Amino acid sequence: MDINPEDLPWIEITDSMSIRDTISMIARIWNLETGEECSTIGSTFHLIADTYPARFVIEFNPGINSVTGLFLGKSELVAVSHNLLRRVANTVYWVNELFQDSGLKYIPEDLFKGCYRINDFRYCFFNCVNISGRTPLVDGKELWAAFPKAKGSDCYFNCTGLENYDIIPTDWK
Repeated sequence: MDINPEDLPWIEITDSMSIRDTISMIARIWNLETGEECSTIGSTFHLIADTYPARFVIEFNPGINSVTGLFLGKSELVAVSHNLLRRVANTVYWVNELFQDSGLKYIPEDLFKGCYRINDFRYCFFNCVNISGRTPLVDGKELWAAFPKAKGSDCYFNCTGLENYDIIPTDWK
């Protein structure tokens, strides 16, 4: 059975990158092109490819409730698939600082599809100055409308390249 790469939870990077996973969020990471698993030393995954940009599939451990700060400060990270959080959609509560200060260029509209338990978006896209497009939606609503009780402080701080930046509530930017 062939698997469509777009159905996998991938990230795209422009250079080698390490991900420190101190709370066992990640089960494994492998190179989408070669199928090779990434090496680890302790709790750190090393994402290295022969050519860049390169895509890596991230398989989260089922049942985790936080992906806080996973890609914090990763300027090499430029793209993520729309179903990055699919495996943990029913259990994840915290996505704060997830992409803060990263090189992310676009947010898939349905990145948080099915993630109805999230209650903390603080700093999620903070200072992602390369982002363009629109903010993600859940059931056709912007995050602040879909999750009115969630913490959203500075979620979109300095994300002025977003097409709908002007409608983001003040406390979310």
